[in-house]
Amino acid sequence: MPVKKPKEPKEGEPKRVAFYIRFSSWHQDAENSKEGQLMALQAYTDATGGINVGIYLDEGISGKSEVRPGLNQLMQDARNPNRPFDEVAIWKFDRLGCRASSVDRRTSELESLGIELTAVKQPMSGKPSVVRFVRNLLGNVAEFFSDNMGEDIARGKLTSASHGVWTNSSIPFGFEREYRMNRGRMRAFLIPNPETAHIIVRMVGLYLGGTGIRKIAETFRDENILGPNDNPWTPDRVSSMLKNIAYAGFIRIGERSKFDDAELLVIVPDMEIITLEEHNRVQETMASHTPQKTHPREVASIHLLSGLVYCDRCNGKMSPTGGARSYYNCNLRRNGLCPSCDTPNPRAEQLEAAVLQHILEKILIPKNTERIVAMVAKSHTGTTLEVEEELRNVNLEIDKQKESRKNLLHLVEAGQAVEGDISERLGEIRETLTRLEANALSAKAKVANEKALTSDPKKVTTYAKTLDTYLRGTNVDLTKEILKELIIQVRVRPGVEKDTATIIIRYRIPTPPREWTEKTDIGKLLLRKNVRSLEYPAQPGAMIT
Repeated sequence: MPVKKPKEPKEGEPKRVAFYIRFSSWHQDAENSKEGQLMALQAYTDATGGINVGIYLDEGISGKSEVRPGLNQLMQDARNPNRPFDEVAIWKFDRLGCRASSVDRRTSELESLGIELTAVKQPMSGKPSVVRFVRNLLGNVAEFFSDNMGEDIARGKLTSASHGVWTNSSIPFGFEREYRMNRGRMRAFLIPNPETAHIIVRMVGLYLGGTGIRKIAETFRDENILGPNDNPWTPDRVSSMLKNIAYAGFIRIGERSKFDDAELLVIVPDMEIITLEEHNRVQETMASHTPQKTHPREVASIHLLSGLVYCDRCNGKMSPTGGARSYYNCNLRRNGLCPSCDTPNPRAEQLEAAVLQHILEKILIPKNTERIVAMVAKSHTGTTLEVEEELRNVNLEIDKQKESRKNLLHLVEAGQAVEGDISERLGEIRETLTRLEANALSAKAKVANEKALTSDPKKVTTYAKTLDTYLRGTNVDLTKEILKELIIQVRVRPGVEKDTATIIIRYRIPTPPREWTEKTDIGKLLLRKNVRSLEYPAQPGAMIT
């Protein structure tokens, strides 16, 4: 039988909202943490007059895993006609899965059940097909480039790492490379560097002895002990090294994957600088110093490029400072760690407007949008094939049930059975056929929707206009989320002329060939106004503007 949809809440009754929270690592930042997601979901519910009726939670589980008790229970309860909620609230769509096909399957099922789904950090409105395209774009862009282009590399690294081979180009502080014969060729392994490994040992000893991270960094600076790449020690560097399990003799694969891959730890005894017991004690101490309730900023940064802008001289992040007239400043220079940096500080408002304009006028042009749509369509091929296979199976079952009904009626006509004796069985067949035919209609609609997603050329223009609307819209959170999926980095370097800055944009999505655009090279901008010139007085780190 068709799924019974729940009654709408009576006027004046609060909407019943279920929360779904997933995080893959206990070390995720405050906003991604369990507490950060819960705070955002509760704020949304309070603002919309809803009431939370339950929390479905998956702790420490990768988004690629299909074994998720919390999500599975949510979907099971959603299929119940007497379910206790009218809406499901999530932090972002990727909480439902790291594969766009998985997200689409679950969102489509919730929509078919009449359940509203809200991603509080990615609020979207408009025609369902267009909203669905943009939602899938957010998941497909990074998935396409990270998975399809890096699959072979990742597989090779995994195999090498399982033999203790160090596959990264950079070497953690405290180690050096040693080349050995492995599987028929010379490969790099890590061993403790006698000149720097003792610094890690001392760092761990100080921390376990009660010295704080900031004090350790100050001590090393006062003693002129140089850190990685001969840079001064900072609390962030000390904290990062204290967390690194490589010093306990382990190689970690998949630690910082965008899609929350489950990590693999490979034991390499020759790498050990500190014991695993010491490493675990450090992690326990750091965890005990972390507040039990994290408090991410209730008002997110108003700056669209926050976290994406880097200084091309120092290779460090540039953060917006200055209140109403904000400028993106090089963090390392501001902290006195790179006083020779001459990168100008572009006005935040102008930089963000220029990057947005470049995306809309040079990247999301009709021809290139068509390429992106084709990319999304390609990723949907697997989903369409799955649904078509499901439809074939449903039709086979329908034919089988109809044949059973035909045989039973034939027995009645031949006088070999009484209609009353088979009425119960006929009723079961009738109910089964009703359910199967409803499933067949649903599957046909899914196939049609998948093919209609990109088959109509006119829709490409609609998609481009929708992205334009979202990017120019007043919802800062949504615009920032889309920008993060389109852009890898925005790098700032001094311009050729005085008081100018050259901006280089690295995109995740395909950029159009130069002949498709006019004048401006893809990925490069020149800001000529509202750029601070810097002069450096004797005091390191100070600035005169």
